[in-house]
Amino acid sequence: MKIKNYRFQFLLLIACFTIISCEKNKDEGKITIELKKYVSNCDKAVIRMWGYAPLGDTTLIVDTVQVINGSLEYKYSIDKAKNLEIEFLENNKFYTKLYFFRKKDKTRVSSVLFIKNENILINANSKTSGFPVEFKGKTLRVDYDGSQESDTYFEISSKKITPKIVKSNNESFAVLYQLFWQKESKSSEELSSLMGLFSDKIKITEPYKILKKYLDQKNNLSKIGYKKSFLWSDVNGNKFNYDDVIKDKKYVLLVFWASWCAPCIAEIPELKKFNLKFKDKVALVSLSIDSDYDKWKAAVEKEKIDWHNLSDLPKNKLAIKSEYNISAIPTLVLLDTEGKELLNTVNDLQLITEYINTHE
Repeated sequence: MKIKNYRFQFLLLIACFTIISCEKNKDEGKITIELKKYVSNCDKAVIRMWGYAPLGDTTLIVDTVQVINGSLEYKYSIDKAKNLEIEFLENNKFYTKLYFFRKKDKTRVSSVLFIKNENILINANSKTSGFPVEFKGKTLRVDYDGSQESDTYFEISSKKITPKIVKSNNESFAVLYQLFWQKESKSSEELSSLMGLFSDKIKITEPYKILKKYLDQKNNLSKIGYKKSFLWSDVNGNKFNYDDVIKDKKYVLLVFWASWCAPCIAEIPELKKFNLKFKDKVALVSLSIDSDYDKWKAAVEKEKIDWHNLSDLPKNKLAIKSEYNISAIPTLVLLDTEGKELLNTVNDLQLITEYINTHE
């Protein structure tokens, strides 16, 4: 009986190991490259994968893989979707970089694929590729197959995320990430509705949790308003609370910006016109997310910004960003006398103007 029992335990152990191995393989991806005609003289390939820090991914993966007669096979495992870039080397010197055809538009290419754990085949398309193709150094245009994530990424990269897109791709990191970049343009209700359409598999990932945290903070700001937490300093160290800046005005317009942000600087002339037109109704306040006090002060003086320009510098570099949930600039937020949010938009002063004109 003991022998049978041991035999049973051994078989059970083997079964468990097999299940674990299958699970491991299930979460593994593989890149197969067949480019004998074009890179047969290359001996190595450099594979780079990277993600996005705002979505909880600061890890850069760089791997050098042996190339044999123009072919290679590379297995990988990533817990978040990443960008993929591949270069070939000859005697440790750069030889060519791969550019990938978009499957639905053969006239456009990208040097980066957006991938998760997938089995990807990369090859040269003899009908459309010429080698070498010169635009910025040697480049080889290739086709890829097997990456649904890249197909989706290319398809939606310039589209507004809608319920239809999420429902059709509810396990796609590409859709989740695109929604993250568009989050400031969505109302709390719209963002919550779209997030609810993702699969349970996506909902347990770190990027989804980061987006959920943003939504929770957005909802909290909507409830308590901006007035309670409003106490910021100008470049001379003078502090201002909400009552100081609004005085007898009907609205406060918060403009989140930074000295290094080109669209923010380009918007300043329009803000000056806006301030001149609505100065009796709107208290204009710029809130800087700069991390360098000297650069912030220099920009304020150079641009001759004559309305309130505030921050928590030099004491706290991240106070404005963390307090008001800011991840895109220029963000404009129109508030009422109690600091409650009326309108939130990214780089759309015209929308703010229309709102004020229609709410006389």
